[in-house]
Parts: sequence; C-alpha cells; structure tokens
Amino acid sequence: MSSGFYPVLLRIKGASVVVAGSGPQAAAKVERLVASGVSVTLLAPKPGPALEAWSGQTMVEVARRSLSESDVAGTRILFLADEARALAPDICPLAAQYRTWVNVVDSPVWCDFYSMAQMRRGNLLIAVATAGRAPGMARAIRDHIARELGPEWEARIEDAARRRKEEGHA
Repeated sequence: MSSGFYPVLLRIKGASVVVAGSGPQAAAKVERLVASGVSVTLLAPKPGPALEAWSGQTMVEVARRSLSESDVAGTRILFLADEARALAPDICPLAAQYRTWVNVVDSPVWCDFYSMAQMRRGNLLIAVATAGRAPGMARAIRDHIARELGPEWEARIEDAARRRKEEGHA
C-alpha cells in the first residue's frame, strides 16, 4: 500500500525555516536543523533552558513571542513543536494558502512532510522513515544501521568522491 510519500533531500540552506515551540521537541528540531547548516527562527514565548542556550548564536534567531500569520506567510518550512502543536488546526490551512510546508511533531495528520530518523557519517546521510506510523521503529532501524556503518565511512565516501572527480564526473 502506498503512503503517498516520496523521499527527497531538500537543499534548504538559505531558506526561511521557523520552529515554533518552547520545549524539548523544539530544541531537538533546532539542533538538527543547525547541524544541517540551516539558519532557524525560533518562536518561543517562554523558551526552555535548552532553547535559551541558542540565544546569541549566529544561526538561530530567538524571538520570544508566539507564531503569527506573517510568520507563516514569510517562511518556506514551519515546524510546530511542544505547545505550538495545538495551533495546527488554525495554522495548517493558512500555511497551505501561503505554500508553506508544515511539520507538526507527533501529529502526522497535519504534516506536509515528516522528519526522518537520520544518521550521518560526514557526507553520508542515511534516513529511515515509516510514513509517520512508527517513529520509534525508524529510530531503532537507524541505530542498527549506525552500529554497522562506523565512523570510517566518512573517509570512504570522501575517497569515492575523489576517485569520481578524477574520472571526470561532476
């Protein structure tokens, strides 16, 4: 049975990305986005300690306020986490009008896309998804793969890329 999803890697560096929420879910999203080289606007009326730590960092703008329509209109990708998930019934239809992609943490019915369980070894990125049906299982599969593919794979990928370039491939 098809889930209607197609896996892609999005080049979102430089795109407007907003994370709304004040707790651990928002902190996890911000951390993963920044680790991917993406600048983030964090909207949190009362940011928790993990989010306060991002204040003053170059890749994260912390705005101590709630999400507004202008935020939705002006962003490409929006994550609703923690207490901001309750906004989904109002925000998701609005986001559709502005062609803003939305991910509501732990609420697949509201999501335009899902975040996948990821593991990285330099430029090697492996992502596992279950179409939002069993995120814990996706994490377990990711962890299994991570045990099989150790840190040496970062160098293997770079060696393969060098050989490919030497052979005249872009």
